[in-house]
Amino acid sequence: MLGLCWLLRFALAAVSQYLAGSAAQIVLSQLRVRIFAHVQSLSVRYFDRAKAGRIVSRVDRDVDSLEPLLIQGPPELLSAVLRCLLAGTLLYHLSPRLFLALAWIIPVLVLAVAIFQRIASRNYGRIAERRSRFTAHLVETVSGVRILKQTAQEEPNRRRYHDLVYDFNHTPCIRHTVSSSGLLTG
Repeated sequence: MLGLCWLLRFALAAVSQYLAGSAAQIVLSQLRVRIFAHVQSLSVRYFDRAKAGRIVSRVDRDVDSLEPLLIQGPPELLSAVLRCLLAGTLLYHLSPRLFLALAWIIPVLVLAVAIFQRIASRNYGRIAERRSRFTAHLVETVSGVRILKQTAQEEPNRRRYHDLVYDFNHTPCIRHTVSSSGLLTG
């Protein structure tokens, strides 16, 4: 019976992952098409101000970052909710007083998760912006490699890329801007 239960569990997990993966791919595909349409609808003035690499980086990475959440999120959430309900029911039947003594922690956890989510989403935007800087620089380097080589700017360009990657890895999540000279300013 134990072996049969494990086999059933793995079969259900496989079906769950397949369904979640298929649904996630459909959602991500639709999202990519909608974002592409939005990017196309932006004004020429926006494209004059924004670097192509930054746009590509933000669109591509932001959508890609949703993939694990969409594939693993729903099955994990369902599993966690079912385990909590089962554990809570069993605990209530064993000792209602112990259940009530432990139940107070749920609002505290909900509050902590809400605070963490606000901080994380704010920092994610800052991290995505800094990541898009070095990706944009890479895209522009590949696009303009002939000019770089003709003007012998490979070494300054390499240092600039190094600085952008260093900034991404070592600067706390604070707001930076890129000046018109291309240098980061705090």
